[in-house]
Amino acid sequence: VDMDAENKEKFKQMTWKQKWGYFWDYHKWKVIIPILVFIFLYTFISDMIQEKRPAALSVAIVNANSISDMMMTITQEYPKEMGIDIEKTPVRMEADFLHPEVMGEAATVDNRTIASIQKYQAMVINAYIDVTVSPTWAVDEYQKTDVYEDLEQLLSKEFLEKHENLLYYTKNKDGKQVAAGIRLDQTKLFGKLYPEGIPIMTICRYSKRKEESVRFVEWIIEKDS
Repeated sequence: VDMDAENKEKFKQMTWKQKWGYFWDYHKWKVIIPILVFIFLYTFISDMIQEKRPAALSVAIVNANSISDMMMTITQEYPKEMGIDIEKTPVRMEADFLHPEVMGEAATVDNRTIASIQKYQAMVINAYIDVTVSPTWAVDEYQKTDVYEDLEQLLSKEFLEKHENLLYYTKNKDGKQVAAGIRLDQTKLFGKLYPEGIPIMTICRYSKRKEESVRFVEWIIEKDS
């Protein structure tokens, strides 16, 4: 501790607790700032390392409120049951996406929502997102540009025979009705996700992990219905 002769004498007479208080008052930021820098760098580097690991599956949740149960089921329970080594190929969940119920000229959309929509579109097109859970109006909007697969062409015959009533149909860019998603309103995990609107699970057309996506969709329905 830097101090003149007079203060040095006072410092010698202080108790250990007083010496610590004196030191902390004058030098706390010299201690705190390096610690904060270390924590930031450690977190940043850890995130970078984690992000470089190829994902086994990436799931997006649109307009999510409470996500703790979903996070545990998607990123921990599912890979455990499927034998996925999450240290090498994690199952990721993104839940910061927003989509308003009304789009077009009549919509009032803030900058945060616009940025969220743009982020989602970019991640879908670049095959980062495989599966999405979103309300019906978001599915309807995105399927106008054929963002999602026709699940009648992807899901197993046995699964479709058992759960055909859960398929959600909407129009694609050609105006044709396709099974763009599957309803989750009867599931325990997603059933109450939206106060208004039905949660729909879709598989992105650009996904490079469609086999895993199908396995995940069928697992959610069979497990949680």
